[in-house]
Amino acid sequence: MARLSIIMGVYNCSKTLSKSIESILNQSYDDWQLIICDDGSEDDTYRIAEEFRQKYPNKIILLCNEDNHGLHYSLNKCLERIDNSEFIARMDGDDICHKDRFRYQIDYLVSHPDISILGTQAFYFDDKGVWGKAQVCEEPKKTDIFIGNSFIHPSVMMRSVSLLAVEGYTVSQLTIRDEDYDLWCKMYYFGYRGANLNQCLLYYREDKESYSRRKYRYRVNLSCLMLKWFRVLKPGVKYLVYVIKPLLVGLIPTKIMQWIRKRRFTKIKKEIV
Repeated sequence: MARLSIIMGVYNCSKTLSKSIESILNQSYDDWQLIICDDGSEDDTYRIAEEFRQKYPNKIILLCNEDNHGLHYSLNKCLERIDNSEFIARMDGDDICHKDRFRYQIDYLVSHPDISILGTQAFYFDDKGVWGKAQVCEEPKKTDIFIGNSFIHPSVMMRSVSLLAVEGYTVSQLTIRDEDYDLWCKMYYFGYRGANLNQCLLYYREDKESYSRRKYRYRVNLSCLMLKWFRVLKPGVKYLVYVIKPLLVGLIPTKIMQWIRKRRFTKIKKEIV
């Protein structure tokens, strides 16, 4: 039985998956199992994952969806295969872990039994290297969770007992692109709490030169999801404006969003290690 299970839903990430898995294999903490669920990829993603599974049969479990069902569905499928692990970590097939990520997170969770969700800060990188930094608050409160200033999903490690107690990810049309937002709201509603380490322990792949606009129907879904959690979490009337924020942002011209995006992130000069 591995103390840590890493769950990874992958879809059409054949160009990046190898480096992502290698960053897990190179961790300074090695009592883990990696559970990958291919979500109906149309490229070589499954083949690459299968090659790693064959090479490390005692460390990697590979699942496959015949059709594309979404990340929330794939992650729940991974959860069905965890082997009584004490902790569950998230990872995506295009990101890279710092070599000490899991060790630092487990050490913190062991010494802070009141914390059920532990994320980290992250570096933004692309094929040219690191270009920015994503920062989240170290002690997210209920209002932070509601407005979305909480955790970087692929950086998170959770206590399995807490995640399973809320029955994992919610699979619905509203959570197709916001499964993590819904999960944090759900866990905080049931009394679980989280924190973020101050170190950047994840390299989050994001193209510096591009801006990918989310389809408006997903913004409508997020707005409906936020309205649901506004009624449940009751953060206060002044936070009601955040319910319509996704809809307003979706109306901003792409060029303006590109300019805002470039100013938003802290520029750094640091190579991937």
